[in-house]
Formats: sequence, structure tokens, C-alpha cells
Amino acid sequence: MLSQGHRLFGQRVDSVDPIVKTLSSEGFSNRLIQKRLLVKGHKVSLGSIIIIINSVGEIRQDGKFKGVVNRTGQVQPARTPALIKRVDLLTSKENPPSQNQMAQVLKTSPTTILRIIRENLVKVKRFKAKVHRLSPSHIKNRKRASRIVYEKVKGQSIWLLLTKPTSAGL
Repeated sequence: MLSQGHRLFGQRVDSVDPIVKTLSSEGFSNRLIQKRLLVKGHKVSLGSIIIIINSVGEIRQDGKFKGVVNRTGQVQPARTPALIKRVDLLTSKENPPSQNQMAQVLKTSPTTILRIIRENLVKVKRFKAKVHRLSPSHIKNRKRASRIVYEKVKGQSIWLLLTKPTSAGL
């Protein structure tokens, strides 16, 4: 049922609702329902008949839906208020987990977490810098290789190093 006081071509929707629903339950097509209503003096569009048959708005008005309505009016069943609250708690920590970690903990997709952060919570994402760490064996290799290069070029002038290709790996 549409909102109270809504009018279709000057007629109140409430007066047409029961007629459309009974004709639909009897198996009439949308066009036949429109013709029957026109004979009874109600001029209703096919789109309005479909809205009444599919009960668009009733679920939302009764509060039976499990999800959040976005800006365009579509319902996102994955983005429940409880999930949004849990994501808000996780993101408000001093050192929050990554979106993939949150998705694993909350058993949902990373895309859903991203949309909750962007659209529902309207929070700014900050990117953690990936830290490059050398393992102890890599540190030894770096020291050994740099020492070899240093020994090969130790006696040469900087001009020769820049102009002449060497086999030292520079």
C-alpha cells in the first residue's frame, strides 16, 4: 500500500487497493484488472496496479524487512542494522583490522564491509602503509653483495663509474 493520501489520477489509492488485490487473487491479468477498474470508474495505470499487487511499501512500512534502504530506495539485506553497528565498533578502534579481516570475522563479503563504511557510516578510509621488512638471511645477502661491489669499485674515480659500464652490478 502506498502512503496515506497518495492519489493516482485524482483517486485515492485506498479505495482501489482491495479491488485490485481480489481481482489479482482471482487470476486476472494486470490489463484485465485495469479494464475492470475503468468500468467501475477508477482510472489507474498499470504501474500502480503492479505496485499494489506486489505490496510495494507495505513491507517497508510494517518494518518487517531485514536490511537497510539506500538512497535509491532499494533494500540491502546484507547490511542489517546489527552488522552496521558491529562494523562501526570495529572501525572506531585505535588500530582497526583490515576490511578483509572484518569480513572474515563478521562472515560477510569485503565489498559489503566497504559499502557499510562508505555509505552507511560515511567514514573516511585510511590506508595502512605496507611495511617492507627484510628477513635475517636477506640482510646478510645485502651486506655481502654491497661489500663485493664496494671492493670492486673502491679505487676507481666517480667519473669512470658513471661513464664506463662495469661488471660490478651497478
